[in-house]
Amino acid sequence: MNIKLNRLKAENFKCFKSRELIFDGKNINITAQNRAGKTTLKDIFGWTLHGKNSEGKVDSGAGKFEVGPLDEKKQPIRGLTTLTEVELTFDGVVKIFKKVRTEKLGRDKAVKGYNYNYWINKVPKTLAEYKADISEYLSEEALKLLTDLTYFNNQLHWEKRRDIVVELAGKIEKPLGFEELLANLNDKSTKDLKKVLKDEKALLEEERDKINPRIDEVQRGLDEYAGTDTDEGIEEHRDKLSAEITGLDNERKKLFGSETERQKKIDLINVLTKQKLKREAELASDTTGITDLLEEKGELEKALADKRQIISKAKTEFVTQETEITAKKRALNSLMTTLKDIRDTYAEVLKDKPDDICYSCGQKLPADKFAENEKIRKEQKAELGKDGNNTNAKVKICTKEIAESEAEKKVLAENLIKLDAGLEELRQDKEKRFAEIDKLIENNATIPPESDKAWKIFNGRIKRSEVELGESVAVQLEHIDNQRTAKNLAVKNLNDALRHSDRMEEAKQRIAELEAKEKELAQKIADVEKQLKEIDNYKVAESSMIEAAVNSKFKHVKFTLYGEFLNGEAMPCCEALLDGKGYNEQSGGERIFAGTDIINTLSKHYDVWPCLFIDNAESLTLPIETETQVIRLVAKKGVTELEIIKDL
Repeated sequence: MNIKLNRLKAENFKCFKSRELIFDGKNINITAQNRAGKTTLKDIFGWTLHGKNSEGKVDSGAGKFEVGPLDEKKQPIRGLTTLTEVELTFDGVVKIFKKVRTEKLGRDKAVKGYNYNYWINKVPKTLAEYKADISEYLSEEALKLLTDLTYFNNQLHWEKRRDIVVELAGKIEKPLGFEELLANLNDKSTKDLKKVLKDEKALLEEERDKINPRIDEVQRGLDEYAGTDTDEGIEEHRDKLSAEITGLDNERKKLFGSETERQKKIDLINVLTKQKLKREAELASDTTGITDLLEEKGELEKALADKRQIISKAKTEFVTQETEITAKKRALNSLMTTLKDIRDTYAEVLKDKPDDICYSCGQKLPADKFAENEKIRKEQKAELGKDGNNTNAKVKICTKEIAESEAEKKVLAENLIKLDAGLEELRQDKEKRFAEIDKLIENNATIPPESDKAWKIFNGRIKRSEVELGESVAVQLEHIDNQRTAKNLAVKNLNDALRHSDRMEEAKQRIAELEAKEKELAQKIADVEKQLKEIDNYKVAESSMIEAAVNSKFKHVKFTLYGEFLNGEAMPCCEALLDGKGYNEQSGGERIFAGTDIINTLSKHYDVWPCLFIDNAESLTLPIETETQVIRLVAKKGVTELEIIKDL
């Protein structure tokens, strides 16, 4: 529906004693200096139709505006009747709205209020009839929304603005790639599912945190059963390994304690991912003809990353092998020390000593003890020979294991060299192909994200953050467990050598069970974290789709409907951007230009095209793009009376 303003008339209204302006439904330029009555024309229009001026104020009560003229002391002039008329054409149907205000006097002749009378096409109307007739064509909200350039951005609450523009977008489809997540909702919202997952994670963490004290308790019992009637060197080696295992346990505790910091890094990655996806959405509309090229670059990047992952795994195997060799060498040194002590003791036993001297304490013996003393000497010699043979056999076994491990280490080292060479070849191939793809992209008008400065900043920060985040808890636990398993194995061998009790073995088994349970819980926590991240990614994608759908309705203005992410939640907002600048950053002319684009879109949506008042139009140098009647109010110094120029 087209609504044209044909005429305005006012008597005793603000600065106008009596004035009538003819518009004939045409575009009008009205020029005058400040306080000459330009804005008063908007006030006449709004007060006649809905009883409010251009600022939304009424003519009575707190915060009112004065309708009638003022005297030199800025007080209302008494005894005047205010009259206004607005003539409009609604799709060819002419309507003349007339409103008259007279003073309501008390017995003391003081003004107690005002009487109002209304006419439409010269027919008297009650206030209810008058309002109903006007609202049929143009409601009060539509009047402000579609005729005032500043109302949408400057007076409406952001939530109301957001509701209006989201309504323009219509029904939004669900983002693709999240079918599994949507299937798991089971009539729950993503917000509810996220709460369920967080509660599940809290229970898993609570169960996991109870395991470490139980491991410590079993470990303390294990230490209590350590034998005392053993070789001091082997005990020292075992204690050293136990201390190293305790260090690994502390690393595990530290790893679990760092989850709060990890969550902060995950939140940062989510924020950066949202910004990256938003930037990709902005570039997406221009990426015609280069999608396959961009996908190829992504595949090349993935292939290079997969290769690096293989090398990282090979390096981990190499370091683990080195650690095992070091542990075996320490065990060999301990066995060699033990063997030397046995040989020294054996040599001492072989030395000739008088028959009347005790081999154990060195005291003089009576003659009847000589035979018993010699027997003790032979038994000691036999026991030392047996221990020496056993220890020497263990030395040979350990030496052989070290040689085999060294050979395996050499193979791993050679494999690493080959993998590094393969990585360099793949990297060079990638750079060569990237150069070819970039040339193809340069010939296309679009800008791929990989060539966009802002996108690369987001992507680089995401990658750095992911590197800082490190591997998942389950992977890091696996590395720790591998080292701990090797050390536990070494301790087990020492304990076997020292003939520890079966209860020590039972304690070790219990520790292994607890550690397995701890690892299982860590994996479950990691799985829950993955689902939580999937929900965050879904919200990012959904937010981008809503913004894209809304912004497709506007020619110049782009809306930001989601702000920064807080704990993975997109915070709704509504800000109109013009060339990337927010409303508060725009110049007066830019605000007019942006407001015109918004009103055009809303008028098209509601199919209502009323006349448009542009106040402070002198600040606008951009063209006015609209199909409706435009009334430009231009401030010009020195022009004391309204100058009216109609467009031909």
